[in-house]
Amino acid sequence: MWSFTWLPDAALRAGVLLTLVFLLTLVLRRDSAAVRHRLWIVGLAGALLMPALGAAVPWTLPLLPATAAHASAVEAYAAETPVRLTAAHEEAVPAPARAEPRAVLKGVEATPAAAADARALPTFAELFPWLWLLGATLLGLRMIIGLVRLGRIARDAVPLDAPGWADALEQACRRLDLTARPRLLATDAVSMPCTTGWVRPILLLPADAPAWTAARRDVVLLHELAHIRRGDILSHRFTQVVSALHWFNPLVWLAARRVHAEAERASDELVLAAAARASE
Repeated sequence: MWSFTWLPDAALRAGVLLTLVFLLTLVLRRDSAAVRHRLWIVGLAGALLMPALGAAVPWTLPLLPATAAHASAVEAYAAETPVRLTAAHEEAVPAPARAEPRAVLKGVEATPAAAADARALPTFAELFPWLWLLGATLLGLRMIIGLVRLGRIARDAVPLDAPGWADALEQACRRLDLTARPRLLATDAVSMPCTTGWVRPILLLPADAPAWTAARRDVVLLHELAHIRRGDILSHRFTQVVSALHWFNPLVWLAARRVHAEAERASDELVLAAAARASE
């Protein structure tokens, strides 16, 4: 059976770290969303590195460490002082018990075979590594299936060549100082805009996007391009990985939701900084 004794300790450390990050974001609630987003990413990165940090920095330190001389003295005393029963003690202990000691559990005499059967039952500490592996595997498979499905949608989508979209994309890239110009694709498989592709970004738009007004088109382009400029695609994948490895920790799921919310607010801040109106 695998040894995962580090896992509860790492979860406790991650919980403490994410609680501190949460309190710090409350203090910085009037700052920009980008600052709070970075704090949550740092907190999740710390949670991911907690097993390595736990091996380097002990969680608890012994208050009174036993010296080698003290340990030797205790062993010598135990060797020179054997335990002897007085006559009164020997009379109080029944003869069968002195001749053949047996393990007694909750008033029931246990035979060696019964004790072996009891030891054969797995404990929660022995089952937990397998439960953790099962949960992490299922969430990892869900993430991979989502990526494959999104890639298939992008392959089946058609280029968006409606009048005005190419010029609007070029202007939005200049306003955000974005050098990596994404591909514009339209598909009926999505109901709202989304971005994918870290190296070669792709902007997926609903099939009815050509019918949008110019104002809506410009704001949507600025918002999605802000996600690309900030690198939110990569941070989203990183958050999914940490959530899969720490699926049993509710604070990690809370942090993942805050990362998503702050990323949306930070993108809106970039759109507003590009001279877009808040009402739009």
